[in-house]
Amino acid sequence: MLPIKNMINEAYSIDIGRKIKVQARQSMKNGEFIGARVPYGYIKAPDNCIDEEAAKVVRQIFRWRYKDVSYNQIVKNLNEAKIMISDRYAQSKGIINYKNLLGKENRQTRIIQSILSRECYAGDIVQGKTQTINHNENKESKEHWVIVKNTHEPIIGREIFEAVNNYNKKVADKYKNNSVNPYTPNIFRGKIFCGHCGRNLHRQRDCRCNKYSLHCLANERIAEKTCPSAYIAEKTLFRIVFEKIQEKSNVVFDKKQELEK
Repeated sequence: MLPIKNMINEAYSIDIGRKIKVQARQSMKNGEFIGARVPYGYIKAPDNCIDEEAAKVVRQIFRWRYKDVSYNQIVKNLNEAKIMISDRYAQSKGIINYKNLLGKENRQTRIIQSILSRECYAGDIVQGKTQTINHNENKESKEHWVIVKNTHEPIIGREIFEAVNNYNKKVADKYKNNSVNPYTPNIFRGKIFCGHCGRNLHRQRDCRCNKYSLHCLANERIAEKTCPSAYIAEKTLFRIVFEKIQEKSNVVFDKKQELEK
C-alpha cells in the first residue's frame, strides 16, 4: 500500500495533468496554435505569419499536384532542384539543433502527402488529431478534432486546396476499389539491399505474367543518377539463395561425416 504522502502527490499530479489538458483544449477552441513547431511555410509568432521562402515551395507543390503530377515526380523535382523542406529547412534556420530530430535527408512521398493534406495552408487550424495515453500517441476520430476556420493568412487558396484534396481522395478510392490478386508473401522484406546505395530493394509484380522482381527505386523516388541501380528477378534470387543453402548444407554434411569416421 502506498504511503499517504505518495497518494496525495499522485492525486495532485493527476489533477494538474487534467487541468493542463482542459486548458490546452480551450486554447485549441480559441484558434490558438499549441504545437511545439509551426508547420513548414509559417513562422511562429502571435499570428503565425508566412515564411515567404518556404511558402513558395508549398505553393509549387500544390501547383504540381493540381496539374496531376504524381507524388513520386514531385519528390524528384524537389530533390533535383536541391530544395530543402521540413526538418532540413528548420535546421538551416536554427529552429532544430538536434540531429536526432531530423528525418531522412531525401524527402519521401509521405511528406508531400502530409503537406497537401494540412488544412493550415488554407488558413484553418485543425488540432486534437491525436491524444497521448500512457506516453503513446493515439489517433482521434474526426468528431473529436478541434477545427477553427480562418485563423491566419492562408498560403493556398481554399478552392485549390479543396480541389487537390478531392483529387487525392478520388485517386485513393479508385486504388482501394481496384480488384487485384493478392501478392504472395514477401519473405525477402527488409533483407535485400542495393549493392550500390544500400537502400532496400522494392518488390514489384508484373501483372501480365504474375512474376515478381526486386529493384532499387532511388532514381525514381529521389532523383536521377542517385544510384547506378540494381535489379534481380525474384525467381533468380530464389535460385541463388537455394544454391547457397545447398552449398552450406553440403559443407555441414561433409564435416559430420568426417567427425563420424
